[in-house]
Amino acid sequence: MRPLLVVVFAAALLLSPTATASAGIWTPVASNTTQDITAVDYRAADQLYYATSNGKIFKSGVEQLSVPGETFTGIELNPSGTAGLATANNGSCTATTGRRGASSAWRTRRAITFAREVAGRSPRTRPPRGT
Repeated sequence: MRPLLVVVFAAALLLSPTATASAGIWTPVASNTTQDITAVDYRAADQLYYATSNGKIFKSGVEQLSVPGETFTGIELNPSGTAGLATANNGSCTATTGRRGASSAWRTRRAITFAREVAGRSPRTRPPRGT
């Protein structure tokens, strides 16, 4: 009797109409690019940042930077969205200056130069001996 119940239950599941999957929380957004999107940082509806496999950074569909040949692998902005950092597979970092917000002034720097700037040191000077 038990095997018969299992077979009947399985048949009922297989033959029952299934509802289409729908995630009501997702909203399509035009990317305005045909390139592969390789990095995303979502802050709010008007602050969707993404980078592509051929060197472009976008904010909510508006191109912010183009560095042809660069493949971005990550993008992250600070909590207020005023400064950001994008990494590439060649070891470079592209960052905002933070002076005018993350939607302007993206520039590419070598990782070591960027680290010195973040630390408050000039990219061309060496730290004092013993530090």
